Amino acid sequence: MTERRARANLSQALHVVRKICDSTVHTPMPLLPADAKHIQLNPAGDLWTDVATFTKLLQGCVEHAPVSVAACPCCLDQCQQALTLYQGDFLAGFSVRGCAEFETWLLAERAYFLRQAVYSLQHLVTWYVAQGNFNLALPHARHRVELDSLDENAQQKLMQTLACNGQRTTALAQFESYQRLLHVELAVAPATATIQLYQQIQDDALAGKDFTTLESSEPAFLSEKLPMIGAPLVFVSREPELAQLQHYFTTTLDRTGEAGFGKTALLNAFAQAAQATHQSAIIANGNGNAHTGIGDPYLPFCEVLA
Repeated sequence: MTERRARANLSQALHVVRKICDSTVHTPMPLLPADAKHIQLNPAGDLWTDVATFTKLLQGCVEHAPVSVAACPCCLDQCQQALTLYQGDFLAGFSVRGCAEFETWLLAERAYFLRQAVYSLQHLVTWYVAQGNFNLALPHARHRVELDSLDENAQQKLMQTLACNGQRTTALAQFESYQRLLHVELAVAPATATIQLYQQIQDDALAGKDFTTLESSEPAFLSEKLPMIGAPLVFVSREPELAQLQHYFTTTLDRTGEAGFGKTALLNAFAQAAQATHQSAIIANGNGNAHTGIGDPYLPFCEVLA
């Protein structure tokens, strides 16, 4: 299809949609403002979207940081409401053929909304477990694992919740299933804390244990000291290049600090400039969740591969 024909089809479709909107929604402002290059939903228009509502519900919870969301009944209720809106991947099954820019944007949006759903489930599970209400915690713990089966903290919480809900055999089977998953997907073993939890469930030693927190430990691939591969390399006339790489590495490590210092904006600006200069470049983005402790060491790689 030629671009001229595609634009004509789009114009006709836009006319039909606008006609339907104008007949059902009475507003002085157009719901679909457009120009020669852009079409958008008017954010000030009289309309409801699940994405906007989902984002608004969780925004208040985020603003409570560093106060624990799990201690705020209002935030917990908002998390619950938000989860009823999250029915799967953002724009699941939709794509624009031949448009890499759209696919890059779509993947980033899907990862963002997935993180928000996991965030909500995490706090609901923490709240119910702290109250000793394992029966209500269980469906949320299962849902969290369904959304991200490689999340070690989520697997630990599910094992805990199953065991304390009288499903010891299922909890042990959950560990074995997770162990196989790690072996197949990443060729690594579960973290030490997960293995210890498995042994405690085996020994029926969870009675009276405090489950409000579970210390994360390094997985095997981080805790093991790897041997040097091959003999030390000898560089000839490469000292300036090596020094430059070391400088870049040190500079990267120095880009740390509290939220709001512009680290993410800096990386986004760099990525956009790199793509503008090298249009064939593919920028992969992964986020960590080490708000306390080590967090999930696999999460950035899972997001990159998603």
